[in-house]
Amino acid sequence: MILQEVISSPLISEVVTGSPAVRLGDFIFMTALDASMLSGFDPSAGAKEQTERTLHLMDLLLKETNNRSDSVIRLDICLTDRSDIPDVREVLLNHFGDVKPLISMTGAAFLEHDAKVSVSVQAVDTYGVMRQTARQMQDAGGCEGCTKKR
Repeated sequence: MILQEVISSPLISEVVTGSPAVRLGDFIFMTALDASMLSGFDPSAGAKEQTERTLHLMDLLLKETNNRSDSVIRLDICLTDRSDIPDVREVLLNHFGDVKPLISMTGAAFLEHDAKVSVSVQAVDTYGVMRQTARQMQDAGGCEGCTKKR
């Protein structure tokens, strides 16, 4: 059975406005994340800083599900200014390191709250998959030799 769950917690509710993430089966979806969802948003901040704040928000939401940024498989990024692409790309490369998701960038005339960058995220719930695999192994009798090898 596929379960749908809104990802939220008291910690997230204090820091983030709205409920921007949903878990659906083995996947996590976060739509239209932007820097304005975190307290202390400054609309005059540049795209680089807004991207960093938006990825921080993404990391907070992933942490709530015991996942990390290496669980992300796809990012769809919307920018209001094409000239911000190099700055946004630099932040993304630094944030994701060697494990980079598929990234697409598009333009928009404007975004809500005067944001310059909006990010939609698709991630695999790796923690959930590992938990489910462990449950299946246990139901099947486990691995007799596993505990002896440790």
